[in-house]
Amino acid sequence: MSTREFRPNAEPHLGATWHVAQQSPAASDEGPGTAERPFLTITAGAAAADMGDRVIIHEGVYREEVPLPRNGHRYRPHTIIRYEAAPGERVWLRGSDPFNADWDTLGDGTHRAPLPEALFADDAYNPWELSAVINETDPVRPCEGPHLPETRGALWVGGEPLRQLASIDAVRRTSDSFAVSPDGRLLIANFGGRGAPSGDVELAVRERCFRPLFDDEPMIETVGIQVEHAAEPGPLCYAAPLSIRQERPLTVRRIPVLRSTVRICRAIGEPAYVSTGSARMIVAREDSVGVIRSEDNEVCTITSDDAGRTWRRREMLGTRRQIGLADHFLDEQNGVLLRWYTRHTDFDPDGAHGRRDHEVILDTSRDGGASWSSEVIDHGTYYFRPLVHSTGTLVWPYTDHVGGAGHHHGRLRLRLGEWNGGRYAWSDGGVAEAGPDISSGGLAEPAAVELPDGRIFILLRAGDVRPQQNSPGVPSVKRWCVSDDAGKTLSRPKILRYEDGTYLYSPRSFPGVWRSRTTDRVFVIVNTARSSAVNCDPRTSVEIGELDPATLTVRRDSMATIERKHPEHHPLVRLSNWSQIEERESGDLLLFMQLHMSEFCPVRQGYDFRVFRYQITMED
Repeated sequence: MSTREFRPNAEPHLGATWHVAQQSPAASDEGPGTAERPFLTITAGAAAADMGDRVIIHEGVYREEVPLPRNGHRYRPHTIIRYEAAPGERVWLRGSDPFNADWDTLGDGTHRAPLPEALFADDAYNPWELSAVINETDPVRPCEGPHLPETRGALWVGGEPLRQLASIDAVRRTSDSFAVSPDGRLLIANFGGRGAPSGDVELAVRERCFRPLFDDEPMIETVGIQVEHAAEPGPLCYAAPLSIRQERPLTVRRIPVLRSTVRICRAIGEPAYVSTGSARMIVAREDSVGVIRSEDNEVCTITSDDAGRTWRRREMLGTRRQIGLADHFLDEQNGVLLRWYTRHTDFDPDGAHGRRDHEVILDTSRDGGASWSSEVIDHGTYYFRPLVHSTGTLVWPYTDHVGGAGHHHGRLRLRLGEWNGGRYAWSDGGVAEAGPDISSGGLAEPAAVELPDGRIFILLRAGDVRPQQNSPGVPSVKRWCVSDDAGKTLSRPKILRYEDGTYLYSPRSFPGVWRSRTTDRVFVIVNTARSSAVNCDPRTSVEIGELDPATLTVRRDSMATIERKHPEHHPLVRLSNWSQIEERESGDLLLFMQLHMSEFCPVRQGYDFRVFRYQITMED
């Protein structure tokens, strides 16, 4: 054997390691933070940690607001500071406290309990008097009533959040809900006929779980820790059950609906109602296990009976190794529920960008999804949300690749379907193409809507083309096509602009369109950028604007924000690839979207990747 010094080509970890263990008899914040003599609190571990260090946290529920005095370097990923649960141990960091109240019965299924007096001490943080509206700083308690503006307070029973409502009458009618009394001193709750809980109730009392003390975005990761229940969470915490954004002409109400650990851009498919006479929605989702996205994750359908606020599992469709994520659409004219997905015929985990050969499967149901008929309708293509034209034709946009599978040059095509009582009879419709001198990647991810005059408007993802010696290049914008013959032909793609002719800058990302049934107005939903973007980023702002059907331009003064990244998020996180549906009861637009990240984002662990439900109410 050689006597030369052994030097591995990489070290597993270069920084210091600190230990926190609240259950250890030797734990003390005055100690050295070693495995034998750990810190008592995460706060002490954070005070000790520097660039590249790890803070190992042992089992327990930690109820702290942890200041973060130091940060990793934004251009040096190896300096990220990590807060990790010890292997095999369960760790919670919570912004809530147990709420052991004596509930008074009020009748009508409601109960009442006083909020803790500590919330009303001088200089105490009290989320129960603060508005749930983002950036609204004035207290909303006390108030006159009977309208009770929602607060930043949150109530959990058995680990599940109760829904906060804006009147006591609404609480009486709604199971698993609560409101804050006009004087801000009492909670009025409806526990769904189960009676007042005797334990396992938690109340939001802290503003944050982790609080950065530096100005830059956190180069911090949390691994294996459940960080939750902060009233105003930052990027390293599961969000509060309700936040509201008010920006004329819309109000956006956001709640988390599905937990997920996957960091991909799309965790659920397109939702649909199961039938014309039902409020039940159906959608497919990936059930992820652990932080690492596995090829064996299940793809299953889930249903909701309350407009997407809560979901329950329905059936398993397969694993990601077998199929792609399924989408749904209800053909209301013929009462047919469609479900389509890709089935892999050749799995190649080492292929370019995970590409694999596939066939496109279409399932149809006439009984709300209780039974399905299945057929293979295509190979190697990608289908998007269809529409039923006023002529009765199902118009189905899809994309293929000029030059065969594996090429980035996408082409838009339409498939036209006529229902004959047992299945669709298919024919080819219009085709549109944008060469590499017009759009990097061609055309992709079409979103289609029928305009009030019967034309079909299709908004498309397109990419910027960088300037060359003999070419000025093309800015980062969206493109659109129209069909004036129910999808038989398509116009040449044009650039989406504002009414004054200027560009609506947008990265190479997923677009959306929506025609409101209640107002008949048409809207586009896009990631926006201040100037021409490079490739796929930034996707840090999602905005909606009204489309003028006559000029097919967007009214600049109608643009409003649906969501934008938290100021402490890394600039390479992404908000895009949402799913959408119009709520039947209210006519509001519902978006379902999760945070994900660019492949170039160095912070890979610890963000909240849950799917959020955005209810968008437009002014008349």
